[in-house]
Formats: sequence, structure tokens, C-alpha cells
Amino acid sequence: MKIKKYAMIFGTIIALGCGLLACGKGGDDTPANTPTAEPTKEPKPVHKPTATEVVSDMVIGWNLGNALDSYVAGETGLATETSWGNPYSTKAMIDGIKEAGFNAVRVPVTWYNHMDASTNQIDKEWMDRVEEVVKYVLDNDMYCIINVHHDTGEKGWLKATENGIDVKKAKFKAIWEQVSERFGEYGDKLLFEGFNELLDEESNWTKPGEEAGRITNDLNQLFVDTVRASGKKNATRCLIVNTYCAGANKDVLKYFELPEDTVADKLIVETHIYQPYYFTSEVSPDVTDWANGKPTLESYIYNMYENFIKKGTPVIIGEFGAVDKDNLKSRMSWLRFFVDTCYKYGIKCFWWDNGNAAQYEIFDRTTLEITEPELLEVMMTEATGGTYIFPKVEEPEEPKDKDPNLCANKNSWSNYINSGNGAAGNVKIIDNGVRVSIEQPGGNAWDVQFSYVGLTFEQGVTYKVSFDYTGTPAQTMNFHMMQNYDPYVTYATVALEYKEETQTYEGTFTMTEPTDKNSRITFDCGASECGMPYSVLIENLVLLKVEETTENTQ
Repeated sequence: MKIKKYAMIFGTIIALGCGLLACGKGGDDTPANTPTAEPTKEPKPVHKPTATEVVSDMVIGWNLGNALDSYVAGETGLATETSWGNPYSTKAMIDGIKEAGFNAVRVPVTWYNHMDASTNQIDKEWMDRVEEVVKYVLDNDMYCIINVHHDTGEKGWLKATENGIDVKKAKFKAIWEQVSERFGEYGDKLLFEGFNELLDEESNWTKPGEEAGRITNDLNQLFVDTVRASGKKNATRCLIVNTYCAGANKDVLKYFELPEDTVADKLIVETHIYQPYYFTSEVSPDVTDWANGKPTLESYIYNMYENFIKKGTPVIIGEFGAVDKDNLKSRMSWLRFFVDTCYKYGIKCFWWDNGNAAQYEIFDRTTLEITEPELLEVMMTEATGGTYIFPKVEEPEEPKDKDPNLCANKNSWSNYINSGNGAAGNVKIIDNGVRVSIEQPGGNAWDVQFSYVGLTFEQGVTYKVSFDYTGTPAQTMNFHMMQNYDPYVTYATVALEYKEETQTYEGTFTMTEPTDKNSRITFDCGASECGMPYSVLIENLVLLKVEETTENTQ
């Protein structure tokens, strides 16, 4: 009896309890104060190799800068590849980069001047040329990155602003639809990068507003969606998304959102770090030491670890570098710290090489020689987990027979042919000078130009300049002693009367301005009124220090 009684009482209690629970707030079937369970999300499929595996497999990368990304306003056609002074890209170049130890190449590409403005159709010959260069890389079993480059930036059409954004999104989408179609069957070693350095209309490099951050995120999402929708191998290809301006400071990163993707671990975040800025950049020739900027550099790299790698998203530094200011040891020290710090965080780096011997060049695209072997050794040592040790040697005495000619390095010649303004021609570096054949002169004297770069003009010092020169047909053109960076201030200009027979110029130049450690001697050969073609030959260029006026020196 007791058992039945207790059973009846227990059953009543259970029934009353169930009734009370069933009468929760709202009168529905949901128990009071009990949250509704979220539907279980299906896990995203994982395809091999993942983005994490791809970045891990990279050692260190190199940029084919100022080639397929070069542009001049109004210029179209394949000649744009050489419009910023570099030769046409060849497989031999990429073979040389592979031999040097790089296993990844970023190929920046500018598209807008190779598109039909009304239909957004990319010129077939340009797409073919991009594919040809991509094959140079992939045939070497290297990773290759292609992107949308100077379509963004200070002079680009694609901006991080609402102004006209629907039209710009349509154009941006059209580019990636066509690129995805052309490259859809290429394997996992080909990566797409949505855009390069996206800026707002004020070209703000440090503190974008909410609008700029939001548009950056929208364009990244549009890029991912467009590529994935194209199918083929693009459905699982690793994609690279940039932050606003490719920045790594906190004011930029606070707005960044990783795009949604249909597959797991296939996105890579990219940034560009040129820090300390005044050390790495050509705008400050006198800043040759980087120690004071070490905390900033370290914090930028750490920001990428904290915001992305720590949360499972791999990172590459798509551009980094420091210009040559005759400060090799300091650049080596900076490079050792930079690459070593990135290696410890699992970040892979791509050296920005623009082909300019006085700036970021480490590989001569004409001679196919490494021009900065010390920097290369530091990079490769640190990128593979080693520790570069500076050789413990005493500074050698200056050899008594050292060549006093400041223009004795044949690798310091550079050229510029502005095909966008109608100029066309060829430049050949010879043992002791330059030979130029001009087919079209352009409209400005500087549309055809060649220079000896990497010079230092010291305040108060007088220099003797001499060279042999020939011009066919005879005409008058100038040469200059000047800055090798914007705003290209000219310190002295001399008019040369070119003739078919060889002549010799001898003159002196005194530097009255503050010392400039990034100068050049430049020969203008454009805007000729003579018949075409014409040629110019400069040989035996010699620059000597001959006098120092102490009262004018710094």
C-alpha cells in the first residue's frame, strides 16, 4: 500500500510539473525562460591543399614589379609592359629567380587600359600575355599570384568610396569573371589576389573612415563570390584578400572583416609593410639607419599575427623592401630582423623589386644577375629558419688603385621610354655606356630618357663630368644632374649638340644644394623634330670629385 501511495503522489507531482512547463509565457510549446536552439550549421568542406598549407610551403617570394602593372595615361597595347623602363619579361628571368631560391612570384597586373570602356571586355592580346608570364612561373613549379594592381591606388579608378561604386563594382566583377574563366583550369599553385592597395578619394594611407573600411570589405566579398561562382578549379582555389591600403596598423585593421567563403581554409590575408617608412623609402635619402623605427615595424608584424594567424587565417606580406642608400650593412640588419620575425609568426614575405638599381632592385632583368647577393643571402637564411651571421672581418683599407670614377658600375644604368605618349625605341647597355635607337620621340624631352643612377651629390663639392657622345642625325638635346625621385629637382642642365662624328664633353658641376644621396645623371632624347629613326650613343661616362669648398659644406 505504501508503495502504491507514493507512486500515485509522485505521478501527480510529475503531471503538475509537466503542465506548468507547458504553460510557459506566450502559451506556445517553448518552455519558459528556455532559449531557442540555433540550427546546426553544416561544416564547410575542406579541400587540400588548404591556405595554411600553401603559405607554409612558400619559402620567400619576389615581385615582378613595374612590368605588367606599368601604365601611362592613354597608353594601351602590349608596349605598356616596358613603359616604366623594364625590359619585356622572359622565362629566363623567372628561371633566374627560381635558381636564386625563391619559390613564389607575385605578378602585379593593371587591367583598365587593356579593356573596352563600354563593355569591360579585356583585350585578348593582353590576357594572352598575362597568361604567358603566369606560365613562366608555374612551369618552374613555383607559386604564382596575379592581381588587380594599379587599377587601385592614388591614381586608380577603383576607390574605397560610395561615389559611383555600383559602376565600379560592375567593372571589378567583370575583370574577375574573365580572369577566372581564362585561368579556371590551372592548379593550386596559381593564386588570385583581389586588389592591390585600395585607397579612398583622399588617398588616406593611415586612418580610413568607416565608409572606406566597409567598401574594402564589400569588394573583398565580391571578389570571393565572383571567383567561386565561376566554378572549375576556382571553386577551391586559394584567394588572397587585402586590407584597406594593404595596411597593417590598428586603425586599418579595426574595420577589416574576412569575407564569407563556401570552403574552409582557402583565404589568405595580405598586407604590405615598408617600415620604418623613412628608412625604407626613397623620399628621405638621409635616413640610412632603422633602429629608431624597430618598435613600429615589430608592432605591424605582430598585428597581423594577433588579428589573423592566431585565429587560423594565414598571412603573407605581399610587398616589402628598402631602397639602396649606400647603406648595405644597415639594410642587411633590417632585413634579418624583418624576415626572422615573420618566420617566427609563420608569415611569408615577397620582396618588391621594381627593376630600379637605385631603389629596390635585387635582380637585373637584362643581365639576369643578382645585384644584391648579400641581401639575398640574408633573406634565404632567415626564411628557412637559419640565423644569418655577419662576417667578422676588419674593414679593408681602400685600395690604392681604386677607380675614382663614380660612374664605373655598368649595372647602374636605367632607362624610360614613355610609349603612352607615343615614344618607341630600344636601349642597350654596353660596357662603358648606352646605345639608344629611337623609332618615335614622344611629345616631351623626357619621353625617351636614360640615366646613370645611385649617385650622391655632396653639398659644396665640385665634380668633373666627361663622356663621348654621338647622335644621328645631328640635333640638340639636354642632359641633367638631378634628383632620382619625385619631384625630380634639377641641379644643372647642359645642352649637347649631337653630331654624327664622336664628340667629347668635359665640364664641371658644383653642388650648391643640400647633399642628395639619391641623384642621377640623365640624358633626354625625346621630342625630336628630326626624321625617324634616330640614334644616340653615350660612352666613357666619368664623374670625378675635383674640389670641395669647405665653407659651403654641411
